Amino acid sequence: MTPLTKPIKRKTSATLGWGYGCDSGRPLVITIEASREGDILKLRPHGTRREEQVLIEDIYHWAIRSRCLAARCKKAREAKEAKKLKREAAEIKRRFKIK
Repeated sequence: MTPLTKPIKRKTSATLGWGYGCDSGRPLVITIEASREGDILKLRPHGTRREEQVLIEDIYHWAIRSRCLAARCKKAREAKEAKKLKREAAEIKRRFKIK
């Protein structure tokens, strides 16, 4: 891998959706830049100067947390479904007095 020495800029092929107001329909310009704090990812709608900056480390942390949270939610949904089936089976036994 080549270390990051100068900023890298790229324009996305996809555009922003309808929920972004005046920026809807614009592609994003993404810049990766080295800094003292760590590598920075800069995002801005094409044709504007409004940018958002995020440390690459923070993005990685967010991605890990999102994956873990999704797995935890999936496990909780499965447990909830199993509990519901068990409760329904108990209700059927109670209604029809099955032992």
